[in-house]
Amino acid sequence: RSIQRVLREVDNSTLAVALKGSNEQVKEIVLNNVSKRLAEMVVEEIQFMGYDTVFCVPICSGLSSTHNAFRLACEDAGLNFIFIDTHVTAEVEFHCVTQAKRMYEEGKSMEYIIEKVNEVIASASTYLLPVNLMHLARGGRLTPMAARLAGLLKIQPVLLINKTTNGK
Repeated sequence: RSIQRVLREVDNSTLAVALKGSNEQVKEIVLNNVSKRLAEMVVEEIQFMGYDTVFCVPICSGLSSTHNAFRLACEDAGLNFIFIDTHVTAEVEFHCVTQAKRMYEEGKSMEYIIEKVNEVIASASTYLLPVNLMHLARGGRLTPMAARLAGLLKIQPVLLINKTTNGK
């Protein structure tokens, strides 16, 4: 939430320029914390800088809807939108984005880049060990009663998210 508060204070052109020159980890943190309104403004700035395509590799769609905000903003702006669902979290996203950027700079076709990124995703998994199941209850993944019961019984699940589970 503190990142979101900071982002509200930054003007859009400064944010777009900062994102253009920042490393992928910073971009990921910023773009995973933007609202639909902010996504629209960032896309407008991207368009103003002369880009015609947004290549989106956010946290998996099963856990976040960030990609929808960017997809809608790109549709409204008439930009091409390429979305790749990693079905997992952070580290795989970073690897996919850095490899896609490298391949793009080497002149590889978008079809080739997507194929290679999807090969990485097909073999990737994330294991999560939630400390408190109430967060899962608030997100609708568990009933509040099930979360409380698991807490009383000291059950700590190991959650697997990957392409097979659709990132859920």
